[in-house]
Amino acid sequence: MGKYMTVLFLALSIYAPSSELQELKQEEPALILKVEDEYYYSDGKESEIYGRCGVMDGKIISTVKQTEFPKENNQSNFGTGYGYQYINDTIEVNIDGKWIVFTKDTTI
Repeated sequence: MGKYMTVLFLALSIYAPSSELQELKQEEPALILKVEDEYYYSDGKESEIYGRCGVMDGKIISTVKQTEFPKENNQSNFGTGYGYQYINDTIEVNIDGKWIVFTKDTTI
């Protein structure tokens, strides 16, 4: 699914102007997060890291529809109020007690 998402993001970035509302066109929308002007996506994979510190690096403060790309930093297409931590070159978001891995999308 990761390769599919990369192709989808590449296609959208080429054909959809960044100034217009970009909508995801797929049956099951991906989880997308924008942090520090970078997009991160997840296929729902749960983190394998245990024993982490309790200090969050940030928090999702706004949301867009599940079919849209976030436009602002600390914005997602899956809700608000979730804390996140940087882990190497990924972001892990605490969603309902589970740490979900988000990978930086370098094609956008």
